[in-house]
Amino acid sequence: MSSNDKNRLTAYQFDPFEITIVGGKNMPEGGGPNDTDATDGPGYDARILRPLTEVSIRDVIDQGILVPVLLRKDGKAGKVVWDGRNRIRRARIVQTRTGKPCPVPCVYHQGTDQDFRKKQAAANEHRDEDFFANKAKKCLDLRKGGSTDEQIAVTMNCTEAAVANYFKYFELDQSVQDAMKSGDISGSAAIKLVELTRAEQATELVSLVAEQKAKGGGKVKVAAAAQRAKQKTGKKPEGAVRPGLRVMGKVIAHEKAEELPEGFVLGMRWVMGDLPPEKIKGLKAILKDLYLVDEDG
Repeated sequence: MSSNDKNRLTAYQFDPFEITIVGGKNMPEGGGPNDTDATDGPGYDARILRPLTEVSIRDVIDQGILVPVLLRKDGKAGKVVWDGRNRIRRARIVQTRTGKPCPVPCVYHQGTDQDFRKKQAAANEHRDEDFFANKAKKCLDLRKGGSTDEQIAVTMNCTEAAVANYFKYFELDQSVQDAMKSGDISGSAAIKLVELTRAEQATELVSLVAEQKAKGGGKVKVAAAAQRAKQKTGKKPEGAVRPGLRVMGKVIAHEKAEELPEGFVLGMRWVMGDLPPEKIKGLKAILKDLYLVDEDG
């Protein structure tokens, strides 16, 4: 036995329905046979209440669960997950949908409740967020390897439109790419400059960064870059920046809101969540056609 053998972790594979998710009975898709209905306490994480994305489920269908989850043996509760709840959720959905086993790689850890709270928090909060240029390079490597854009979207956990934007990175002038890496301009703002020549991109970047610094610093905003591209090309930007709910609320509450078309105001209230779709004529039918509401209402 080497001096490091005592620190080795043995990975096991378990059926996802064998594992206990604390509070799992409250999940949108329903819980497993061993899940609890707790809404707080050791092992609970409110993020299990968020719906899973279809693209993340398709990735598990394609590749299975790649990263082991962290378990703790807990008496009658059995195998309790402390990190990796959503991996287990995806595996359950895939197993149910395909009718084929989708085993989850797992490792056991020991410790007090506080030890596990620290492990749980650290596992989630210390993950480095990937940056635009790195994601673009990964997309390019996947395409070179033979993946379609649809397959790349599944692997990268994004939409095909996002994949298309990552490829636009390679059409940017080097100065713009460098500005993205240094934090002077965001990736979503930078790609708005793609329609310009590389020389124009470099020139407009200098101006945009200077304007942003004059406003107090920070990254160049999407709206500013889109407007600059529109001015140079004479083309209309691809859509406007979506306002936040707080902004929409202020618009509706403004004294001049009554001058706006009724349909516009009703639509804003529906988006904000304070008006049901049946209050807007024709909207419920559209939602049914898109399978966004049940046929029975």
